[in-house]
Amino acid sequence: MVATPTAIALVFVMMYHPTLGVANYLVTVVGLSPFRWTYSSQTALYALALVDVWQWTPLIMLIALAGLASLPREPYEAAAPRRRDAAAELLAHHAAAPRDRRSSSRSCSGRSTR
Repeated sequence: MVATPTAIALVFVMMYHPTLGVANYLVTVVGLSPFRWTYSSQTALYALALVDVWQWTPLIMLIALAGLASLPREPYEAAAPRRRDAAAELLAHHAAAPRDRRSSSRSCSGRSTR
């Protein structure tokens, strides 16, 4: 449980390095001057928020996809018109949102407790 956050921290420490980091290289390619990502009070919060989003987005997506995969097909087959058009497709996708409430609330509540 500790190995993954440690590995992510080490990768981003190297990326945010003031002289050798990839982030400063990309900033200088665009034409801006390099700066210290985690040492400045103006950019530290955003730099760490990017790390947090990068770390947890794949897990949340897996939970959402598992929730969508577990939904029954019968309501969609019953609601499907014989001829599909763009409006019918849109309505079919909106029908999944209330049914997937359980897995999305689990993923959000599990993330907020850490």
